[in-house]
Amino acid sequence: MAIADNLISQISESFLKIESSPHFSGDTIWLTFYLAGLPEQLKHVAAMLIAEGWVNADGWDSGWIYPKIKVKKSVDLITSFSQVISSRWPNDIIVYGIDADTLSDMHNSKFITLYNFTD
Repeated sequence: MAIADNLISQISESFLKIESSPHFSGDTIWLTFYLAGLPEQLKHVAAMLIAEGWVNADGWDSGWIYPKIKVKKSVDLITSFSQVISSRWPNDIIVYGIDADTLSDMHNSKFITLYNFTD
């Protein structure tokens, strides 16, 4: 799984924006992962995520998926969750980004970027 070593620092730094935003005043947020990879591998990852209650995990045949899951708003939980869930994916699935969203509906959601992949 290709994910930069600075995941924890990026999420921790970005989480300060969440805490100060009136859009994120609730106890939960939606985490959105921006995943790229071979369609057949994404198909397997998407099926696993859907079985675990994630939404928006379709479209794997394009080489990209943007799955979302609702989680408790906590920097430690989000960091741990991101590390654990991404370690379960094949090594050539790339996490290009992780966003915090206010809603599962991407058209009406407010978001803050928590993580951006850098080479």
